[in-house]
Amino acid sequence: MRAFNRSASEKHAFTQSNIQLNRYFADVERWTIDAIRQRGRHLARHALEIWPDVGRTSSRSKKSVERPRAVRFRGETSSCKTWADGYEQLIRYFDAASPDFLVRVGKDARLSSIVSPSSTRFIRSQFGLKHLYFNKHASAENLQDWLQRIAEAGGIRAEDYEFIHAKTLDR
Repeated sequence: MRAFNRSASEKHAFTQSNIQLNRYFADVERWTIDAIRQRGRHLARHALEIWPDVGRTSSRSKKSVERPRAVRFRGETSSCKTWADGYEQLIRYFDAASPDFLVRVGKDARLSSIVSPSSTRFIRSQFGLKHLYFNKHASAENLQDWLQRIAEAGGIRAEDYEFIHAKTLDR
């Protein structure tokens, strides 16, 4: 606490910090309980700008977690081995079926945690399609939810696509 309660001239280092979050402290006069709470609110707002899905519960129906064996788009079926593989295949189908699909999806700011024009945005797992990069690092439920959001943004109807499981293939 002592470092924060120093004079303005002593706190000059915060304004020069390479860590952007430290720059916040340049304007903090006293490190009080209220200042700490204000800092927490500031961090929470900043986090939600970066990760808009944090804390959001899905109102969508319960998703399957059984590994898909295939995907279907408007009557065409392709096998897949994982959720991420099926997710990628369906997005490629969406793009092939609709010439301006990627333009609509890329402009939707609500999808910034899923789609980005930057190849460095999703470091762990991604795939690129033309000028956009799609996040693939997620659970089965999240990939299904993301695909639904991408489809909606791109004007693709829910009944046009599906993940197919072993039980469905056996029928």
